[in-house]
Amino acid sequence: MVIEKIKGKDIKEISSLVKKEFPYVGANLKSIENRLKNPEVFVFVFREKNELAGFIDFSLAQAIGGINGFSVKEKFRKKGYGQKLLEFAVEFLKENGAEKIHLLVKTENAVAKKIYKNAGFKFAKIHPKKIEGSMVEEMEIGFKDGEEKNGKKAAS
Repeated sequence: MVIEKIKGKDIKEISSLVKKEFPYVGANLKSIENRLKNPEVFVFVFREKNELAGFIDFSLAQAIGGINGFSVKEKFRKKGYGQKLLEFAVEFLKENGAEKIHLLVKTENAVAKKIYKNAGFKFAKIHPKKIEGSMVEEMEIGFKDGEEKNGKKAAS
């Protein structure tokens, strides 16, 4: 498994993944290209045997990180890749000054919530807006002196 910053050749494939997994964001090639120009946004892909297997999109502004979305292609799921990708993003954000990281997840998405909890995220509150008619939870993780606020060592 290799995790690396997104390259131009990956944008079309990432766009297809985003359309499939997050149709409500209305992303397209141009919007993804424009997003990549924002210095507060980071998109990394991971490859297995040179095949793009998934991606993670996260941001950092004023010491607040956000996991904006990530996806693992179906044939690569249930192998721990999603957990490793999330842990990579958490460590990257932490090393670059994040004091807190937040994300949104549909309440019924038990698989994603388990991955987030394993990385140290905790339920914060119910988000005021629904996504595709589903209730949405806000989850977060905070850091203080290199430790998570709940006392556990940060995911690495």
